[in-house]
Amino acid sequence: MTVPRFRFLLAMFIALLASAGVAHATRIALVIGNSSYEAVPRLPNPVRDADAVAEALERLGFEVSIGRDTRKATLEGLLADFSEKAASAEMAVVFYAGHGIEVGGENYLIPVDAKLKSDARIKFEAVSLSDILSAIEGGNGIKLVLLDACRNNPFIASMEGRTRSVGRGLAKVEAADGIYISYSAAAGTTASDGEGNHSPYTEALLSTIEEPGLELNFLFRKVARFVKQKTNGTQTPFEYGRLPDVNIYLKPPVEVTRPVVKDPCADAAAHWAAIEDKKSAALFKAHLQYFGQCAFAELARNALDDLVKAEKQQAASASVAAVDAVGAASAVAEEQKTPASTASGDDLAGEETAALVQPDNAKADLLSLTRDVQSGLAGLGCSKGTADGRWGRQSKRAMERFNQFANLSLDVEAPSQAALAAIRERTGRVCPLECAPTEVVAGDRCERKTCDAGFTLNKAGKCIASSAGSTRTERRKKPSGTPKQEADVQSSKARDCFELDGQKFCM
Repeated sequence: MTVPRFRFLLAMFIALLASAGVAHATRIALVIGNSSYEAVPRLPNPVRDADAVAEALERLGFEVSIGRDTRKATLEGLLADFSEKAASAEMAVVFYAGHGIEVGGENYLIPVDAKLKSDARIKFEAVSLSDILSAIEGGNGIKLVLLDACRNNPFIASMEGRTRSVGRGLAKVEAADGIYISYSAAAGTTASDGEGNHSPYTEALLSTIEEPGLELNFLFRKVARFVKQKTNGTQTPFEYGRLPDVNIYLKPPVEVTRPVVKDPCADAAAHWAAIEDKKSAALFKAHLQYFGQCAFAELARNALDDLVKAEKQQAASASVAAVDAVGAASAVAEEQKTPASTASGDDLAGEETAALVQPDNAKADLLSLTRDVQSGLAGLGCSKGTADGRWGRQSKRAMERFNQFANLSLDVEAPSQAALAAIRERTGRVCPLECAPTEVVAGDRCERKTCDAGFTLNKAGKCIASSAGSTRTERRKKPSGTPKQEADVQSSKARDCFELDGQKFCM
């Protein structure tokens, strides 16, 4: 390898190292604490303040340079080195704790070797705040200058032949864009060194700068409130300068990783589209189980209710058909034997029903169930009919009354084991006594209404005045027709007759 090529590669390597170092040190800080002054009494806290602030800044990711009890030459050297790094830093912080002084409107930070026998020596023995601000104003990063240097100044008493004014504390300052200056006490006032391990200002900084997500403007507000409370209102920090219109954090907010929660209704539409035409109770129930709170749940409930109603209606129709078939077969069988006497009727005239018999075990079970339900309904006061095994309109009406007063919704179209079980669970009267319009309730039975003399009870159950002198007689209607027809009529009245496939059957 030739010498020129080696030198080129070496230069490139050094440049890479330098750029890597700059990129890494994007946050830098210069921390100064001056306690042991040679010409005036020692300040207890500045060095402790500087050490604590340096440690906090290091925890925040700052590359920290620290100077303790710095002489003027040392302080200027630290500032020179810091100025070079600040130009490319993302954020640069200067913290100073110690004596400061304002002379002729200019602010100075005082090294430990300053004597300051006169105000004329100030610019030779102290470091001007203006020079510090000029040293860090280059670059586009954020620059913070934190000055805990407004303590009551003992150098004033030793100055001889002052030609310029020397103020209490530090004077107001104008900062360039991007530089933010915080005084531990407002301009023209002094700050306390504190009675504990730290000054009130430093204690406030230490309590806030490591708080996650505390934006810089709010940070200094909290510092000011802390100091004001700590000193009973005698000291109030103040800030000068303007920060960019973005959120600035010494410690960024903690990012909370929230678990990704799947939308429980994400698949509801696709599932409903796949099952809505299936007419399957199992599929509708599954949709309600998994998507019961989603948009199609109400449609699934309605569809399921329709299926249940249809199944109940189908079962009722099948039961009624079975009763009719058994009744028809029984009537034919009885007709072929001997005519039976008229049984106690359950239905009103004109409604066709069939008597239940016992041609086999299944039919016997159905007949027994019907009679048991009828008997139970009568025992609960819901029916006036007898347990004759006919499930007609009167039995359905009795079942409706039972549902109404027992607050149930049992099927009324045909007797069922569920109805029988519900009836047997109850005792006493369930349905209130129901009398005809011409009757009144008398205890646990109905009695015919009576009218005063001269009044007649009509079919609506009202007493109406009778015509004067009139006598009501009942005329017996003479039968018309031939003797045989007359006999057929009387025979029909005595028996329960019906027609099946063009043939007449009487029981």
